[in-house]
Amino acid sequence: MTEEFKALPFVSCNASGIESFWAPERVDDYVKDCATGREYAGQCLSLARETGNIPLVTRIIATMPRGSDMSGVEIGFLTAIAEQAM
Repeated sequence: MTEEFKALPFVSCNASGIESFWAPERVDDYVKDCATGREYAGQCLSLARETGNIPLVTRIIATMPRGSDMSGVEIGFLTAIAEQAM
């Protein structure tokens, strides 16, 4: 994994490398968290396109919480991804 991926603000790293592909900070404000998620999606898609590593997007989504455990960050991220697909 390249250093660019490790630098994404929602990726958690330790001394061995990437610990989690999805570890965003939340502020418990749904609107702000949605905006953060949208920003993260833009950064993720830009890097995936730039490097040709499209499966990165799938890996990130696969590590996200599901159902009622989702927050505005996940909703914003997934909404932005869906908008880019349209």
